[in-house]
Amino acid sequence: MLRRFTAALAFAFALGCGGSQTNPPPPPPGKPIDPQTAQALAGSLNQAAGVVSGSSLPEALAARGAALALALGARSDDVMITASLLAGSIDRAALSTGAASAFGFQIQIENLAGSTGTETFTGVFVFESATDWILVAGPAPGSPIPPGLGLLGSGGQLWKATAGQESAQLQSEGATCTASLPSGVTSCKIASFVNAGFGITASSPASSGATGSKTASLAAGSLSAGVSLVVDCSVGTLCPAKGTTQVYVAPTTFNLGLGGSQRFAATVVGITNESVSWSVDEAGGGAITSAGVYTAPTTTGTYHVRATSVADSTASAVATVTVTHPSGIAVSVSPGTPSLTVNSMLFFEAAVTGSPDTAVTWSLDEAGGGSVSTSGQYTAPGTPGTFHVRATSLADPTVSAAATVTVSFVSVTVSAQPQGTDGQTFLACVPTTATAGQVTYAWHGYRDDGDTSGLSFSSLTSNAPTLTLTTTGTVGASFYVYCVISEGGAFAGSGYTMVTLTTGGAIPAVTVSPAPIHAGASSVTFDGTSSSNAQSPAIQWVVQYGGNVSPASLEDYLKIPAASWTTVYSDNAPSSLTETVPAAKFSSAGAYRVQLTVLSALDEISENEGTFYFQVLP
Repeated sequence: MLRRFTAALAFAFALGCGGSQTNPPPPPPGKPIDPQTAQALAGSLNQAAGVVSGSSLPEALAARGAALALALGARSDDVMITASLLAGSIDRAALSTGAASAFGFQIQIENLAGSTGTETFTGVFVFESATDWILVAGPAPGSPIPPGLGLLGSGGQLWKATAGQESAQLQSEGATCTASLPSGVTSCKIASFVNAGFGITASSPASSGATGSKTASLAAGSLSAGVSLVVDCSVGTLCPAKGTTQVYVAPTTFNLGLGGSQRFAATVVGITNESVSWSVDEAGGGAITSAGVYTAPTTTGTYHVRATSVADSTASAVATVTVTHPSGIAVSVSPGTPSLTVNSMLFFEAAVTGSPDTAVTWSLDEAGGGSVSTSGQYTAPGTPGTFHVRATSLADPTVSAAATVTVSFVSVTVSAQPQGTDGQTFLACVPTTATAGQVTYAWHGYRDDGDTSGLSFSSLTSNAPTLTLTTTGTVGASFYVYCVISEGGAFAGSGYTMVTLTTGGAIPAVTVSPAPIHAGASSVTFDGTSSSNAQSPAIQWVVQYGGNVSPASLEDYLKIPAASWTTVYSDNAPSSLTETVPAAKFSSAGAYRVQLTVLSALDEISENEGTFYFQVLP
């Protein structure tokens, strides 16, 4: 009382003297709770709320209130737990004798389904670790248990108090909480409590792994650290709901060494079938049995163990497992997933934590995956693939990390201007993926029938990204032009384009009758009269057989190598563009082609050639 009077007097004096300087507000009472511990405790309390919500809504609401207090930045006071204060053996104690932390809380619940007024619970939350804690609350100071309530968390398991006494009374409310309020929380204030204590003399298991009865006690006293909350159940989802399937896993977080194991327990509420199926979210994240026994993988990382309701597959809960190496040393490699072209180079860096010795050795997981130097300089192989560059700690050779490298050929674009040429075309070869070394170029070309005649390059040098192509031959003939890129004398990639000769007259067109043609027909007539008729043309007809093709299609005909076609008829007809071939030439069913060549007598260099593919049926 004297302290509050002195503070008020000082404030009045400052106003009376016209003082304008505002002193910063004093820090709230109590000491801060480690954020990680607060988060883990809030998770355990929310899990407990789900476990008991199907049987005791007040206990669920009290657990949610304490979890909210932690989330909103509740601070704590130091208290002493005496495990032997109650009758019974010490091994029944939920918390061991010694120092613990505690805060008081009051939660007012408005618009709770099934309630005609505001429900108020005042309680105490005591904890020694993230998994060992006690929550008591009651509707009035000094409530016996029951109707007062109590939850005991010990070693990741949960008990419900069945006998005892709780006491906690709100003394005063102060400043508003600085944290932003979640939906449904309409008020949060710093508060202090008196007569805060409890004595739990008996409890019953509330989780599947809990056995026996736990006891606990805290001598009644004052708590300067605490919060007062007002929650509106008509807003948000903070209030537990009955009748919905909920799954809870304990413990919710756990640390394991490589290959270590831990048993997890699951509780299902809101449904009569309490069976769950166990799984691990990540591939390679370890294994878990049907009994909930998890075995960590041999690779460090963060993994998630999931329990899913057998009766309701939409309801599940997850525990987070952090797998670390026993030595505490960790290695990382950067870049982690680079992409390179064949024969290119890249420097990798390794970071070592948990040891003053940060040296590493470099190696490759795959034979033929390239090479890596002692300084981390990697040279990709000459073949594409996926490879792994590994850095291993010198301080602990069992700890390593690897980068995944994707190696591919250089992507090459070849362009021709113009694409349809009157005899000359400008070519350009451009790598479209990055190259690291000295690049050389080589050009190759051939006609679509495999012949290499009728085209020449302005330069045959191996280091010319641009040059001129000269083409001669039949109008309509297509030429494939390839550009091959090498780095350091090794193949790196290639690309191609197609050029078509467009001068010298129209491409001869050939029609065939009758259609369809069957083996043994009296004769077959080929008509090329729609072709351009040069002055004094010399005409040559060639009919070739390529063998059976199934299924028959133009694409299949084109796949037959030129050397495989057998000439069954050939005739020089100096003035005739129509040719009738005896049926004996088509005694075999299969693929045929007829070729009409029009050679101008005035310009024997200009040769126009047309080819028509057809099939003779049985």
